[in-house]
Amino acid sequence: MDESTKFSLLLSKVHDALPSEVLRACESLNGHGEWEMALGHCVYHLAGVPLSTKMELMACAKRFGSSDTVLTAIEKLPCS
Repeated sequence: MDESTKFSLLLSKVHDALPSEVLRACESLNGHGEWEMALGHCVYHLAGVPLSTKMELMACAKRFGSSDTVLTAIEKLPCS
């Protein structure tokens, strides 16, 4: 499974927690191969996620080589 598909699956798990315009932006960025930007945009607009999704976000960030800022934002996400 390619990164775009993996990220789309992850977005499907958090789509209810994102404003529609943020979700569209993330999907567009993902479609253009800008996965790290899409992930950062997604994370900065989340208020909380289930623990399993938080772990998936962290794994995704590590695969994408995300910045420490994104990793810290994921770590700080409250689990619901």
